[in-house]
Amino acid sequence: HAFHLIKFHAGFRERYCSINEQQQKFETRWCTRRSCSTLRRLSTSSTVNGEQEQIQISPENANRLQSYFPFPLDRWQLEAGEVLCHNASCIVCAPTGAGKTVVGEMALHLAFAQGKNAIYTTPLKALSNQKFFELRKIFGVDNVGLSTGDTSINRGARITVMTTEVYRNMAWRASAEDSCDLASNAVVVLDEFHYMGQPGRGGVWEECVITSPAHTQIVGLSATLPNAASLAGWMQSVTNRKTVLVEAGGLRPVPLRYLFASSDGLMPLFQNPDAGPGSPKGLLGFRGDGIPEQNFAKKKKGFSSKSETANVRAANKVLPRGLKVNQEIKRATEKRLNRVDRAIKRKTLQRQESSAQRKSSRWDDDDMDMPLRNRSLSQREIRRERERMLKQEMRKSVPTLPFLLQRLSQKNLLPAIFFIFSRAGCDEAAQVICNQLVSKALTSGRVVDNSSVSDDKMTRQRSKRSSVGSSVIRDAKGRSFRMNGSRMSNETMDSIMSAASNEIMKIAMKDGNSIYHESNLSVYAECGLLDLLATQETASRILAFNNENPEIPIEDDCAIRYMLGVGSHHAGMLPAHKTLIEVLFRHQLLKVVFATETLAAGINMPARTTVICSMAKRQNGGAMGLLMTSNLLQIAGRAGRRGMDSAGTCVLVATPFEGADEAASILTSEIESIRSQFSPSYSLAVNLVSRGDGKLGVARELVGKSFAVWEKNQFEESLVQSLGEDISGDMIQAVAAYDFIFLLKDYLSSLLDQCRLEIQNKSGVDILSTTRTSFSFVSSLEEILMVLTNDQALKKCSKAYTSEVRMLEMEEKTLSYLTNEAEESNVFDEDIGDLFDVDEQGIPNDVYLSSQIETQKKRIEQSRETI
Repeated sequence: HAFHLIKFHAGFRERYCSINEQQQKFETRWCTRRSCSTLRRLSTSSTVNGEQEQIQISPENANRLQSYFPFPLDRWQLEAGEVLCHNASCIVCAPTGAGKTVVGEMALHLAFAQGKNAIYTTPLKALSNQKFFELRKIFGVDNVGLSTGDTSINRGARITVMTTEVYRNMAWRASAEDSCDLASNAVVVLDEFHYMGQPGRGGVWEECVITSPAHTQIVGLSATLPNAASLAGWMQSVTNRKTVLVEAGGLRPVPLRYLFASSDGLMPLFQNPDAGPGSPKGLLGFRGDGIPEQNFAKKKKGFSSKSETANVRAANKVLPRGLKVNQEIKRATEKRLNRVDRAIKRKTLQRQESSAQRKSSRWDDDDMDMPLRNRSLSQREIRRERERMLKQEMRKSVPTLPFLLQRLSQKNLLPAIFFIFSRAGCDEAAQVICNQLVSKALTSGRVVDNSSVSDDKMTRQRSKRSSVGSSVIRDAKGRSFRMNGSRMSNETMDSIMSAASNEIMKIAMKDGNSIYHESNLSVYAECGLLDLLATQETASRILAFNNENPEIPIEDDCAIRYMLGVGSHHAGMLPAHKTLIEVLFRHQLLKVVFATETLAAGINMPARTTVICSMAKRQNGGAMGLLMTSNLLQIAGRAGRRGMDSAGTCVLVATPFEGADEAASILTSEIESIRSQFSPSYSLAVNLVSRGDGKLGVARELVGKSFAVWEKNQFEESLVQSLGEDISGDMIQAVAAYDFIFLLKDYLSSLLDQCRLEIQNKSGVDILSTTRTSFSFVSSLEEILMVLTNDQALKKCSKAYTSEVRMLEMEEKTLSYLTNEAEESNVFDEDIGDLFDVDEQGIPNDVYLSSQIETQKKRIEQSRETI
């Protein structure tokens, strides 16, 4: 049964995936002509945004919500709070750093005041740990619990922070009739709700919405999404509770500015320094975002209004002049290209001079033994040499980490988070910066224990930790620990937040063999990124952590990094060590942190600057691909600390493979809509079949509540409502593929019956005069109908057709390659053309290529006949 359920759902995904793509095309094209009337029908009446319906905020609720926070609330935050006061579910869409987590805390305050329980979910363990710290300060230590895969603290508390997967499992158990796990829970906050579109994990958020109890109020906190209204309508249909969409209008509280880093320095990425997503001027009116650029086009003869010109620009999708790549960056790129061209010309002239001198040498013009260096460069050699030199120039344009850090420090852009999509790369980058800072003290004659930061000691420490295995030890308090364990206790949390006592600090500072000695701390403060007080505070927190957690101490090499103001943060570290990094950074005791992409997922580590060291990362299939616009904007949104910085800065670093053009293209591209990632696993299939007593009724009900099915139903309803209107060819193409197959099957059946009837009605003479073509036509129709009516035959034919089409594409590419080779062989220089007259078997090249081309053409014809 479980196997058939998975097979059923796989067929469902294949059928509806194409429908979703067709729906997006349909919405894009149809809305441009019908003024978005169809899209408005997709939104339910309860979905609210700033244009459709204005939420009335009552003074009582506004004062009540404001009393929970020491800072003034924005209009959209009060609107979301008003929705929560009316016991409705809510989806909040706001840019990164705008303060959407305030709405989640509002929901917790309201539930706590009513004496009910609440749950706050996050996609990451590190984010859950951080939220646990923050909520304990607000609601009290005894009222807040934590439940993740690593930690379980104060279970059964009034407010519980957990990862989304943990809540999904609880909701599944609660959906059973005999379970009461979530009976007293009034609200659940789903932070980072846009993760619903992430391949692999996105289905977890769908399952949380589908399986949440009916009495639970759902609050989704998401980044800006194009189809947020559809998500609100789907949530309302699934939960049968009014769901309201609240979108944060206006610009970011802390605007962003984008810089491009290369070996030439830091330069604004766009021609207009205040342009870009989240910048003061936004996208300059492109796609309706930001302040429109004035005088962007030359005036034409006649009269034309600004609105008409803007409509023409929007229709043509032309970027405003201010969003194009900075001219300084282009000039630097042109200089590199000119350098390569000059080098190629110089090498070509040298070859030509050597070739001109051969007449006076002992080689004749047609001598095959003449050295290759005395021959002129061929077109192929020139092309290869240019590619090699361009790669060298691209590598030279990549700035080093010390160079970047120096530029950021000069422009007062620290603290900064460097995003590197590799765990080992983060540690190596931190080590490079640490060694560079320590080398300054060595060159200045100051004494520092450099052995503790050497690569050899790091290797020995890693091997020592790995050789310990799974032994269990006990500390002075009698607590048992597994070496290198990943679980954190409540005492560990307290030690991370506290500093060492004065006695411990004094003892460490007087120990001459300790890295915490007074002289060493002064050296760290002099050559590092922190002042002396911050260095001493960092050392105090590290000592407190090591004193309370002797089983997982901070090693000396890492401690020196932290005291220099440099750290790393990634999933390969122990949770307690990651939490310590987060605490140090929030207290401004770290100036530079090298982190992976997970740090951008809502962790409260705002920095003045974010540095994106690569615009490409390894995708799910293993291949390298450019970052999606939503991912890049989420990473960039970490820049800018509200109440501390007037503006945030995002630095995009040149790489040997990506430059300023790729950076500008990603930033100006449109954010993709969320697509359903719901995909039942085998364990879920077994549970569903078990609950259905061996039948698929429960499974079909679950699949019917997914976001993909809801979108498909809404799309079909919109088509039905539009049947009385002018249906264009684009709408006809948007009809589902399976409907077309059914229509085609019915049409062919009627045509076949008609042909058979005509043959039967003919006389004997007419039957004899019937041509073979008529019978072959009837037999062809019968074969087609047999394929259409048999699912297995249709699937087999579809696979054969797909493979044959791909084979035809490969054959055509091969033919194109052979044709190019033949053309290049005809234009070779006369001086070296005789080298390629024959191949290894002695067959002339032109004859061999011609025969290969003819053979390839025959293969293509055969493949086309098969198709």
